[in-house]
Amino acid sequence: MDGKEDEPIDVHAPHYPFEKKESWWVILGDDRTGHVIAWKKIPALHDGTKAKMQYQAPRKPAVFNFTLYCINDSYVGFDVTAPYRVDVGKEVEYVPPPVEEEEVESEGEESESDTDSEDEK
Repeated sequence: MDGKEDEPIDVHAPHYPFEKKESWWVILGDDRTGHVIAWKKIPALHDGTKAKMQYQAPRKPAVFNFTLYCINDSYVGFDVTAPYRVDVGKEVEYVPPPVEEEEVESEGEESESDTDSEDEK
């Protein structure tokens, strides 16, 4: 999206205490279990808007039927639902993302400033 389509739309809300911009909540849910799989707040939703949502796919291979909800936070009657199908292939063992060495070292070590301040007490 380019230009003005990225910008949220002003909402007509004369009794709202400050200026209000329209936004949308996009929610991926499982109607069968009642669980929310993922959600994202989008400031402007227009025809052709694309958004990325990250979620943990089910581990077992199967076809899962979820529901995608687009909920407007400003106006009643604008909400939309759509079926969303996820086809999970063969089961894959979870591999955690790599951790940088600096993060590992800094978790177990005290910084020099912490050590110095304790000695001064």
